[in-house]
Amino acid sequence: MAAMTAACLALALAGTMSVAVRAPVAEAAIPVPADLFTRGMGGYDCFRGPRLVTTNEGTIIAVATGKYFVAGKCEDFSSSDIVVRRSLDDGRTWTPVKRVRGGGISDALNASPVVDRTTGDIYMFGRRDTSPTDTDDTSSAFILVSSDDGDTWANGPTYPDWSLRPGPSHGIQLERGPHAGRLVVAVWTSPSSGHRVRLVYKDPGETQWHLGAISDTSGEWAGEPSLFEQNDGSIYVQARKNIGDGDVGEFRTYGTSTDGGATFAGPFQVVDNLRGPKVYGALLPLRSTLDGDRYNRVLFSAPADHRTRTGDNVSDRHDMVIRSSYNEGRTWDSVSDGKLIYSGPASYSGMTVADDGNVVLAFEAGDDGQVSHQEIRVTRFSEQDLGLPDNYSGGVASPDVSGMDNTARIRGGAAHVAGGRFDGGVTLDGVDDYVQVPFAESLAVNGGDFTVMAWIKYNAASGNRPIFWAYNVGDQYSQVWLRAEPGSDRIQGRIQSGDNGASVMSTSAYNDNSWHHVALQRQGTTLRLFVDGVTAGSATAPAGTVSPGRPFTMHFGQRLDGAQHFAGTLDEARLYKRALTSTEIGRIQATNAADVSGAVLRLPF
Repeated sequence: MAAMTAACLALALAGTMSVAVRAPVAEAAIPVPADLFTRGMGGYDCFRGPRLVTTNEGTIIAVATGKYFVAGKCEDFSSSDIVVRRSLDDGRTWTPVKRVRGGGISDALNASPVVDRTTGDIYMFGRRDTSPTDTDDTSSAFILVSSDDGDTWANGPTYPDWSLRPGPSHGIQLERGPHAGRLVVAVWTSPSSGHRVRLVYKDPGETQWHLGAISDTSGEWAGEPSLFEQNDGSIYVQARKNIGDGDVGEFRTYGTSTDGGATFAGPFQVVDNLRGPKVYGALLPLRSTLDGDRYNRVLFSAPADHRTRTGDNVSDRHDMVIRSSYNEGRTWDSVSDGKLIYSGPASYSGMTVADDGNVVLAFEAGDDGQVSHQEIRVTRFSEQDLGLPDNYSGGVASPDVSGMDNTARIRGGAAHVAGGRFDGGVTLDGVDDYVQVPFAESLAVNGGDFTVMAWIKYNAASGNRPIFWAYNVGDQYSQVWLRAEPGSDRIQGRIQSGDNGASVMSTSAYNDNSWHHVALQRQGTTLRLFVDGVTAGSATAPAGTVSPGRPFTMHFGQRLDGAQHFAGTLDEARLYKRALTSTEIGRIQATNAADVSGAVLRLPF
């Protein structure tokens, strides 16, 4: 997912940001997590590091490390086995625990599975460590292979000189670009060579794996990486970062590879607005515009809080929360905007998408007063359960005939009515009626040209009456709006990119209860307002994006925060991601021309 190289990410972070106005989100309850790997199961004292993958056959494979207590505790460096359970019904039920590799100290801790979608084979990148501490490079790498949907596993190639630690994420197979088909697994280096993120990969038809990108973290601790493919074929890698003496801080770092995992495009950087305990966090692409979705969405699962265990002064991880990114990892939901899955002790996690479209989440958990990695629990949920970014349900559907499928919702009790400028329209009461347009990447005009327009008919004598409002609201935020202001006897259009903005105004409010066509346009460095096909005002337009935030909101007939409403009738609302010529605007005004190309939204009401 996500079309951003490291350079683009850095530029975006340095540029104008905005806090998008979020629509109220209707959420269903997440099912109570069930036991997946419990203490004593299979003779193991505890389980660590869940990883999930969905095979070509739709089987979900849950990989974990089965461990034995050391001095009554579930320690990282103790005798460990790779164990799996399989689900043939999208994560509802699971087969018994099966050991697939074991026999050494910290053998295969956090082994990383990856599915080859071409052959159906499943690979497991693992590590054998014969050292009882975290201080020596005494490990080697191995590969396990399953050709029967994860039921049995065979030994693949070994790499005695690779002192690398797997994930504990699942790997990915690249789908786009010159390296399509390549399998990529994220690992990290052992302490004596510095904690650094590394990628290993295998191309189609090969049997051997190759060492690839290694991070330059300037001596800072970076490990336990997770990864996904961005829309342009780049690989986004996020890692745990241990800094400071406290429990909570800037503990995520990221980098990208634009050459299929051979190198990183630049140094790793701190992830913007994604903070929490020092812990591994899992990534899962859920939506992509390349798959026909309206928006991109990547999930991040991790505990969001530290608490002190009952009767103990030891701080432990709590509150398994899923946060989302709608711009492919550039920014993330806050904890408060995320979805709380479990409020008890919680630590490492893994996610996959089941064949039925639901997300399956497995995570280390404990009951109150216990440590967070006593056992592993699992739950399933839909995106609706998680919370849609724009509450896109209910209301009266108003189809989009642009071909972009951005069907709008008429809210507040309003509905389609007869007597529009062309056929029907929508009459808004000036109190709580408005038209909500869905959050969709196709509707982001960014820093380019655009033309937005609608027919209006109203007779309000006072107040501010929004015709169109998009992306944000507030003097310091990037936005676009078009508003009738009868108290000031004008129609005003405004665009803003961060602190820089420009307005254009007509010399009349056109509140004569007759139909008028209004349009706002940016063309290069010029902002124009058209009324009834004629230029009514122009100004110098600021450079820069007017829609940097994700997700964003777009309304006809209401300011985004609901503070102002249009009272009257709207018809034929359109948005183009180009500057229409005056001739084209005139044709639309005169004949409702349907052959003007480039519309990303057309609501005939």
